[in-house]
Amino acid sequence: MNDIFTISDVAKKTGLSQDTIRYYEKIKLLPPAKRNEHNKRQYIQMDIDRILFINHLKRTQMPLKQIREYVKFSQAKNDEAGQTILEEHKKQITTQIIYKLL
Repeated sequence: MNDIFTISDVAKKTGLSQDTIRYYEKIKLLPPAKRNEHNKRQYIQMDIDRILFINHLKRTQMPLKQIREYVKFSQAKNDEAGQTILEEHKKQITTQIIYKLL
């Protein structure tokens, strides 16, 4: 059985605020959280891993809109489209690094 985490647990494990986690759910970066009988959000490790990956993308300055597109393609199992988004972002980062070095 998978461990179940509260939104408080997830906030501690990811370094994000509970409000940010709720916001990510609202803008569809995260799928809607499962709810328990008291209507409290419940998360599993895969949800935490997804949030950590989103955090990595954010640290590369990828806009939330672009991250949302990537997540949409990932959920649809459209690996080619998701890979294209990551490659385009990599090109942007490389260009920024080159300009900073000049």
